[in-house]
Amino acid sequence: MLSTTNLLINKILRIILSPFAPIYWILIFLRNYFYDHGFAKVKSLGIPVISIGNLTLGGTGKTPMTIFIAQHFKSRGKKVGILSRGYKRESKGTKLVTDGVEILNDFKHYGDEPYLMAKKTKNIPIVVDKNRFRGGEYLINHFNLDLIILDDGYQHRSLKRNLDILLINNLDKKKNYKLFPLGNLREPLKNLKRADIIVKTKSNFESNDQAYFDNVIKNAQVDNFSCEFETSISNRFTKPQFLKTDLTKKRSLIVTAIGDPLSFKKSVSFMKCKIVKQLNFKDHSNYSQGKWEKIETLCLKLNVEFILTTEKDWIKIENLKIKVPIIVLGLKIGFNNSEAFYTILKSIN
Repeated sequence: MLSTTNLLINKILRIILSPFAPIYWILIFLRNYFYDHGFAKVKSLGIPVISIGNLTLGGTGKTPMTIFIAQHFKSRGKKVGILSRGYKRESKGTKLVTDGVEILNDFKHYGDEPYLMAKKTKNIPIVVDKNRFRGGEYLINHFNLDLIILDDGYQHRSLKRNLDILLINNLDKKKNYKLFPLGNLREPLKNLKRADIIVKTKSNFESNDQAYFDNVIKNAQVDNFSCEFETSISNRFTKPQFLKTDLTKKRSLIVTAIGDPLSFKKSVSFMKCKIVKQLNFKDHSNYSQGKWEKIETLCLKLNVEFILTTEKDWIKIENLKIKVPIIVLGLKIGFNNSEAFYTILKSIN
């Protein structure tokens, strides 16, 4: 139904944009050439910056990884802030999402991912700004930070960073590893060698192309790790009465607007419920009341007993009028060879 329409629109847009692909490729090449050879200026904020990013258009887990890294440094007693662009936000310029205590506006004002990060962290200030240097200066001037976590910063080369962490989704498809608009790559695959660390995310899910990506990571010849993404019912966002319900074999509907809906479907298997349908909307899509009523009408037709969704989706749903019970699932990150990973993080001072 709804998700099929979005997939068709996306396919049509890629076909329309395909004649312009060579222009995009040339621009990407020139931009990286200027930075690689020192012709483009790189600004320093004067404190350590750790960038979390990827080579693809989305779905690698940048938001949960940004939260994970920020909380790690906070647990070590560091004053840490998060700096994000605030993709698809309605506001402009430098905006303080949270001072670490209070969230100052809604998700539309900041973008869904910075808003979610603010909901899931405490005592970590978060700023959104397309100009990352300006946003970083704001964080430093107002909060006297020890370091900054740069969300989705791999392509933002004008800001000096002390550690570049590149994420690769283990569930990516080899066939999609072509430059946009023919595929999902933001820049050529060879540029992953620019990273200091490569992390293969969602390694607990089997992939038909797993050997290919393992080889890609090996050829990069940089430190690499893998981590698992596990889901659990989110106490933060799900009402308590849902937690007490036996969900085994109950009919459910998945609703998401995220970059990697496949991994979400794989991750809910622990619930042992019967998934009758999955609606995948475009990443960052919002939910109007009318749109949600159509989803609930479908639930009635399919005799669905509850809806499964992500924390990122829930922040855009929670203020709607809801009739069908919703269970929200959160993510937990677990590293393989964690001691070596934390040793690298410890070197950032």
